[in-house]
Amino acid sequence: MPSKEFVLLCESSAKKAIKEMNLPLGKILKERKKLFEEELRKNKIFSKDLRKEKVFDLCSYSIFKIASKYLKTKKRKIEFTQLVGKNSYLWIKRKEKIKEKGSADEITKIKRVMAKVIRFLERAGYVSSAKMDWSSFSERDWRKKGKAKISYIMFNPAILPSAKRLYNEEGFAQHYSSRILEAAFLDFNIEGREEKSFNPNKFERKVTEVWEIRKK
Repeated sequence: MPSKEFVLLCESSAKKAIKEMNLPLGKILKERKKLFEEELRKNKIFSKDLRKEKVFDLCSYSIFKIASKYLKTKKRKIEFTQLVGKNSYLWIKRKEKIKEKGSADEITKIKRVMAKVIRFLERAGYVSSAKMDWSSFSERDWRKKGKAKISYIMFNPAILPSAKRLYNEEGFAQHYSSRILEAAFLDFNIEGREEKSFNPNKFERKVTEVWEIRKK
């Protein structure tokens, strides 16, 4: 069950991203409210308690679904998710007192930050557990080539049903935790995200994203 704190964080981060992209916030929130209520009725849910996983999932679906109407292109949709992730990470940094920054070669420090973010996501109830798997990472190749592959593995992400719907209907999904981790990598001048071939429809309880990370 997602915590109230995490629910409010997702909401505020999405609203801020809508403003940052110069989209009509008031209009989007009005349309989102209507869609959210329709989704609740359709699913015979009589509670609006966003700490309930299904309610949170439908609420998340509604705001991203409506926002996508105004984003038009795949590039803009991805930019929106990145802004939501960045806004969320800035808050998490303050909350968790994450002060580490540095170069792309400070791997120990990077791993420590990723672990702190993942622990927050677990405590917040967004995932039951998760980890960043560095087993295929070669520090020698990283220093020489400036790119590598790692895996992000999560169990029971709260918005997996709506992520599948959005992916199928709009060609993108929220991927809250992935975009938060992407923002964390940027503090070390690293660009990283799941491979373009990633498809949430292939997963149920355990979700594995293969990431490519590269030095900026």
